[in-house]
Amino acid sequence: RRQRQMCIRDRMKRAHTFGLDVRFDEHTFTFFIADATTNTVVAPPPMNIPTVEAWLDDYEKEAAEE
Repeated sequence: RRQRQMCIRDRMKRAHTFGLDVRFDEHTFTFFIADATTNTVVAPPPMNIPTVEAWLDDYEKEAAEE
């Protein structure tokens, strides 16, 4: 359980570098990603940890290309 919490925190920190928040939907027990400034969902649920990581990988690649 502790490793999973660390994994989630790592993804949250990574998202913050892009101005994003990884959030947990308590009703569906899944994650989603929101823009921290506008509070707009940019990657809707349902997402699990591997999906969040893959989405952040793609986002990082697109940001590097711009």
